Amino acid sequence: MVDKNYSSSDASKVNQTDVDYQDPDKIPWMGDYIAADRFTPPAFLSERSTQELEPRVISKDRYITREWHDREVEKLWKKTWQMACRENDIPEVGDQIEYEIAGISIIVVRSAPEEFHAFYNICRHRNTPLVDGCKHGKEIKCPFHGWSWSLDGKLKDIPCRWDFPGVKDDENGLISVKAETFNGFVFINMDPDSEPLENFIPEELRKQLLTWPQKRRWKAVHVAHVVPCNWKLGMEAFLEVYHVPIIHPETVWYNGDYNTQYDNYGPHARMMFPLSAPSPSMRGTVEPQQCVDEILTGETSFGGGLAQAMGSEYAVPQMAPDDTLTDVRHRMADMLKKVYSMRTGKDMSGISDVEALDGIQYTIFPNLQPWGGYFYPAVYRWRPNGNDPESMIYEVMVLVDVPDDQPLPKDVQATYTPLGSQLTDAPGTKGAYGYLLDEDFDQLRRIQKNLHSDQVDHNIYANYQERNIMNFHNHLEAALDK
Repeated sequence: MVDKNYSSSDASKVNQTDVDYQDPDKIPWMGDYIAADRFTPPAFLSERSTQELEPRVISKDRYITREWHDREVEKLWKKTWQMACRENDIPEVGDQIEYEIAGISIIVVRSAPEEFHAFYNICRHRNTPLVDGCKHGKEIKCPFHGWSWSLDGKLKDIPCRWDFPGVKDDENGLISVKAETFNGFVFINMDPDSEPLENFIPEELRKQLLTWPQKRRWKAVHVAHVVPCNWKLGMEAFLEVYHVPIIHPETVWYNGDYNTQYDNYGPHARMMFPLSAPSPSMRGTVEPQQCVDEILTGETSFGGGLAQAMGSEYAVPQMAPDDTLTDVRHRMADMLKKVYSMRTGKDMSGISDVEALDGIQYTIFPNLQPWGGYFYPAVYRWRPNGNDPESMIYEVMVLVDVPDDQPLPKDVQATYTPLGSQLTDAPGTKGAYGYLLDEDFDQLRRIQKNLHSDQVDHNIYANYQERNIMNFHNHLEAALDK
């Protein structure tokens, strides 16, 4: 019998043919795939959250009302740590970038090689925004009247200073915001009394995320996609894989879903699901060659990216008659590790199959999702679109490892898509993941409309497969009640 966290460690279950997604004891779980690994995955991947969450419903007002949005602005966004940018967005001393959340504009400045400052994006003269997007300078200078500040926010120069006899330097520095870094990201917090970032992201979670360092990665893609739904509704779709076999049926040949592992760490979360492994919804009917073919040549396959990376060496593997689904995972892991080695020059020979293949997704409360492992080097972020409770900005960033002997290129700037467009219309989002995300967004638009129906009062969540959604809302409510 599997336990209350749906854990088991039986390598033979990876190849079982009597799979039944209606019976937890007949589903191969992530622990079984870890047990079948040829190498040694990090021990923390087998460690489980044991927190029991009470089943609950969620009222619809948090998705549609301005009152709820305003509470979030005051109690969440003005009080919590949140990722503003990557360090490599502003790689040079003097680089300055704007971060906007719910109508509040913050600027982040690299003030020294390993030092960052953040300030409200407000000139102390007549409140002009100091930075629009990003810029570079030896000082922070107002584009309207030319008042300037040093990179650490001290008042530096006022044109016609004689005309401002009452202005004191020590009273008119830029209004500072806390800024700290972790794993290549710059986080800000508008609450001067907030706990340090190292306490907000607990040591256990920091250790896991630093297993796959992201500071030396180059952001090759950054798309900010406007979707007509509440930001929480959007993020919920990425806190569970329960929807995948229904809305993304093209993935069932090679993507685990109902057997996803869900864990939480205080307000933060993790979920892991097997790839190069069929969905339990297929009830053990997928043959090894079918799995490989769909991964590499199917409607939402990853074969195009492999072909581009491997060139003439790339070919769809042909499985032997006596090969098993475990052999598929071994073959695909070897291919992906070869691609990674070709791109980075790093030795991947001892990297575990789980790290090379599977989806390992973390959520840093409230709105950041960095992926672990090596297969999917992505970061997601959700924000309200200004002060509209029924519109969100979804961001996808693709981070690429750069060989140690090569300079790190500056991260690309975000490309914003117009409302009503498809994500796959944006640069860098063609292929499998852009197509799949557009399928999600099409549903989210419809759900947001339905929330206004008189027949809708609340949402219902699964005890296990949607536990990370319930955990998110529990901690959101706790923040709003402070």
